[in-house]
This record gives sequence, structure tokens and C-alpha cells, in this order.
Amino acid sequence: MSRRPIQLRINKLVLPETMADDPNGIGGALERELARLLADQGLPSGLETSHHLGQVNGGTLETGPEAAPESAGANIAKAIYGSLQH
Repeated sequence: MSRRPIQLRINKLVLPETMADDPNGIGGALERELARLLADQGLPSGLETSHHLGQVNGGTLETGPEAAPESAGANIAKAIYGSLQH
């Protein structure tokens, strides 16, 4: 079964001050992990057709100021993907 291309656009990512030092690193990690999740697990049910989601709440993440951008971005992607499943 072939998969259709997925287009996902995140217009705004709101980060706490403690994570704002490297928004590009976090954003890149988020993009890579979210792409991996979508490729491995596909779209959550109910999103197979075209949808516009005005806002997705990824929930609250417990991270400290020492959190690496790669780890923080991956955790945010997992939270976003999880929120799409509900």
C-alpha cells in the first residue's frame, strides 16, 4: 500500500524562556521526530483526509534548562503526535 504525501505546517511554536536559547535546534529536532513518527506509525485515525487544525495542544512537558535541544524537540514531537490521536 502506498502512502500519500503529508504536508504539515507549524506556524508558531511557543517555548518557555528556558528553551528559547536554541529555537532552531528544537524546531529541527521536532520536525525530524514528527516526520519519523508519521512515517513509522502513519496518520492517527480520523486524519486520513485533509484537515486544518487551528491549534494543537502538546500538553505540558517537564524539562529543565539543561535539556538538550534534540531531546526537547523529540519530546515535543511525541507530545504533539499523541495529542493528534485523541
